[in-house]
Amino acid sequence: MTKINVPRKRAEYHKTFTTIFQRMKNHKVALYDYIDQGSLKVYESQLDGIEFKTRKPLDFLDALRTAMIVGKQSFREGKKFDHAHWTVDMSMAATKGIGFREITYLGEPNLRQNQPSLLQMRPKMDSTFSAQFTKNSAKIDITSLHCAVWGDFCSIHVDESGFVLQPIPGLSQDVMMTPDFLQHTLLELLWKGIPGMPEGVEIYVPNSANNYSATGLRASAELTSNIKLTLNASYTVRGTRGFSKTLSLEGVF
Repeated sequence: MTKINVPRKRAEYHKTFTTIFQRMKNHKVALYDYIDQGSLKVYESQLDGIEFKTRKPLDFLDALRTAMIVGKQSFREGKKFDHAHWTVDMSMAATKGIGFREITYLGEPNLRQNQPSLLQMRPKMDSTFSAQFTKNSAKIDITSLHCAVWGDFCSIHVDESGFVLQPIPGLSQDVMMTPDFLQHTLLELLWKGIPGMPEGVEIYVPNSANNYSATGLRASAELTSNIKLTLNASYTVRGTRGFSKTLSLEGVF
């Protein structure tokens, strides 16, 4: 699907940029230290994110590699050739250049207290379970940053479902994958690689974005440069099972 550019005059005030800027700042990476302002592109969707030329390519790579949050490593770098972690490397197969995925940390009260805006603990109401309890339950928002660096070119976007999880003592000394890795593999590495696949058509399986409750197909078409039509057909696999279809019209003005 064609990315929708944010007009230059409001690019740095747009939610896509401010969200990514703040999340990188949480990891002690100051984007303005590296961005060539004349090259900055901001897109309407956070899934498309931002693109820019880096003033200091080697310094920016070093900043990503050494970024820390509450004393913990912020990003897991994907090495496409040494295969130190084959699932991380596989997830980077569609990434141009060197890829970095934000690590999700769970159960850290200091993260919630000192950095309330972090992805690690941003509670959201889970409507799927709300009718089963006297109080609504909450789930953890595990969206995550994905950075790619190719020479002096860089792109950063927000993945709907982050799947790189902190090491679990007794299970692994390196990062682990959440079930959302399956969604990423099916969509980014297999589905989008099918020759002749129409642009804007996607499949999805149960994942954290839909509360692990549905599988289906989503098709989007841009009617104009700022109006998008989306058809979603799904089958609910948790709770009351059944098929559903929705048609939505979205505009950016």
